[in-house]
Parts: sequence; structure tokens; C-alpha cells
Amino acid sequence: MKKSLLLVIMLTVIVIPIWSAVPAGSGMIVINEVASTGKYDFIELYNTTGNDLILGSSWKLADRQESRLDNDLQISFSEDTVIPAHGYLLIAPYKTSKLSTVPPEGIPDNAMAVRSFAIGSQDEISLLFNGSLEDFIEWTSDVNSIGRSTDGGKEITSYLVPTPGKKNEPEIFFQGDSPILLNEVCSRGLDYIEIINVTNQKIIIGKNEWLVVDSRKNDYVMIPEGTTIGAGELLVIYPDVIRLPFSAPKNSIPSKEGLKFGFGNSDSVYLKYFDMIADTFTWSEHVTSIGRLPDGSETIDMDMFLTPGKTNRD
Repeated sequence: MKKSLLLVIMLTVIVIPIWSAVPAGSGMIVINEVASTGKYDFIELYNTTGNDLILGSSWKLADRQESRLDNDLQISFSEDTVIPAHGYLLIAPYKTSKLSTVPPEGIPDNAMAVRSFAIGSQDEISLLFNGSLEDFIEWTSDVNSIGRSTDGGKEITSYLVPTPGKKNEPEIFFQGDSPILLNEVCSRGLDYIEIINVTNQKIIIGKNEWLVVDSRKNDYVMIPEGTTIGAGELLVIYPDVIRLPFSAPKNSIPSKEGLKFGFGNSDSVYLKYFDMIADTFTWSEHVTSIGRLPDGSETIDMDMFLTPGKTNRD
């Protein structure tokens, strides 16, 4: 019997991808997100193109020069600094004394830690290309996260969840009319937050339901379960004390130990329903009293009399 031998030769072609990045040019890189609070300050750059991009020495980052004596270093990039296609470069600038170059604790391993400048509560971050302004983001009050509502997009918002090195995530806002609002805030002296029930019904606060958040350090005070606010009535919260002062009005609550916070001279406070922002006040310098005039209205007055637990007035 004649045997036939079928010889099959299989040729496998192995394609080896060759990594190649191109120099970044104007219009290719944007400042995507900045945080001036939290565990560490950060700046996030975003590559808007489909190519891996080399930054190199043509690119620099700078913060606002406060005076002629401001000698803070700009951030420069080496020729091996690459941002992947539609990817991010996370930069954590920090400032120390001349005797120390040790980065502060908390900066993650995936961040480019650079001794340069400290990001301030009122600041501006500029991206420079060949000495010309390529992009910038500025703010007048400490920002938990400010940046582009969508990665690489045009709209800038300070209502972002901090997502360093990841896709930008806008904060969620309360849908419809909130039943309670911020009514008055004091950041000078004994800090307090006054909230108002703008409905015609009594409100009983549920468990872990409503909280006030300080954006400067992302600290918060949870309004205790069972707290009652009558129709049109006020509740005063003292975030920096664990015992109420003698001057506190009848319907007041202190902070809990370990959750205390004080407001800064440029700051924001948020009233949140679970994770949703129901209301917010922002100021760029210390406020004796900022609030709604008249109570519960849409008009915000930046300079009122201190009236914790009482009707707001000029």
C-alpha cells in the first residue's frame, strides 16, 4: 500500500510592535485637572492625540508669581517624559526648605514628584510651550478638584471628584429643588454654618443622609440622624467645636470629635445629600457672614450681620 504523507508547514508571523513616540507640539497637551487640597497637590496633563507624545525641555509648568521675590522653580521635563495616547501624566509639585528635598508623604508611586512650587488657595497653573502660554487653569478659592468636565474638553469646572491619573468624574448634583439650603456661613472667629428648611413641612434627618463638607481639606460634619428642622426653621452647625458655645442658638449641633474643621480665608462649603451636592457657598477672603438675603432666597449677600439661628439682615 502506497502511503501518502501530507506535510503541512505552518508559518507563524510574529509582529513585534515597535514603540515610537513623537515630540508633542502645540495643541496636543492640556491641563486636565488640578487639586490644591487633599493628601497632596497635583496637576494632571492629558494627551489629546492618538500618539504617544514626548514632552521634553520645550514644555514647562508654572504657578502664579506672587511677587518679585517669588523664586519658585518652574517644572521642566526630560526627553524621556512620555504621555501615552489619550493618556495622563500625573505631577505632584511640592515645596520644601533648601535643606530638604524629601517629598511629602502620600504622593503615589505613579506620580512625578517634583520639588518646585506649592499650589495655593488662590492660584493659576500655566502650561508653557517654547516659552509661550499653551494652557492655564486659575481659581480664587481652594479647589478639591478643578479641571475639564470631560477629558481634554473645553468646559472647566471646579465640581470634579479628584481622580488623579484617571478619567475626570464630575460631581453629582441634587436633582430638583433641595428641601434644605445653606443660609449663612461665618469663617471669621467662631465658624458656623446655618441651614434652612425651605419647605412647609417638618424635616427629620435620616441616617448618613445630610452632611456639610469643607472643600479645603475635604472634611465634613454629618447631621445626626433624627435631627429635626421645622418648616422654615434654621439649624446651626459649629464644625470646629465638639461642645456648643454658650451663645449657640437653641437648634444647634457641634462637630464630632475627630471630624472638626475650620474654614480658611479662601474656601468653599458644600451641603450634600449622600454624595450629591445640594448647595454650595464659595469665598475668596474671610467672611464675617455670607448668606441668603432674605432667608432661603436665591440672592447671596457677601457682607451681612452675624445672625446665627436668626433672620439674616444687612
